[in-house]
Formats: sequence, structure tokens, C-alpha cells
Amino acid sequence: MKKNELVAQILKFVKEKGGSPKHYYVGTSSDPGTKMFTMHLVQPLGGIYKYIAADSFEEAVAAKTDLIENHGFDGRDSRESPKATYIYVYKKTAGSKQEL
Repeated sequence: MKKNELVAQILKFVKEKGGSPKHYYVGTSSDPGTKMFTMHLVQPLGGIYKYIAADSFEEAVAAKTDLIENHGFDGRDSRESPKATYIYVYKKTAGSKQEL
């Protein structure tokens, strides 16, 4: 999926689930399940999250950057693996961990 499609899908997801983009964290990964559930401590059952495969690493990073800079999402500018072709988003909770 291309950058603009990724951004549109995530904005639609947030609108459907409710809340402001600032209440959501966005990132990229080659293994979004492990990243969200193990590292960010998102609850697999009951958590509000989504991940989408991008066409490339560059598309995933471009979408993440757009969501952070232009739409108010939380996220970090970290060194990315070129294998990180998924973009993920989750609604932050008291139990989730944004700082890795």
C-alpha cells in the first residue's frame, strides 16, 4: 500500500474507534505484533490497534512521518530497519508503553 492510502486507512480507523490522533501512537516494524504486544504492552484482546503492510520501507516511513507531523499522532523518529514494511497504530492506555 502507498503512503497516501496508508494515511487514509489509519485516519479512518481512528475516526471509527474514537478519540483524537494525539491519543494514538504510530510506528513501523517488520513484526508489528511483537512490537505492539511485547514492547509497547498493547493488550491483544481488548486493545485498539491496527497494522497494515506497506509497499515498501520508504512508504511505511513516509506515512508514519505524515501522521506525526501533519495529523498530530504520537510516535518517535527512531532508526528504522529497512525490513520495517508495516505501519502500526494503537490507542494509548495507562498500561501501554510508548518509550522503548
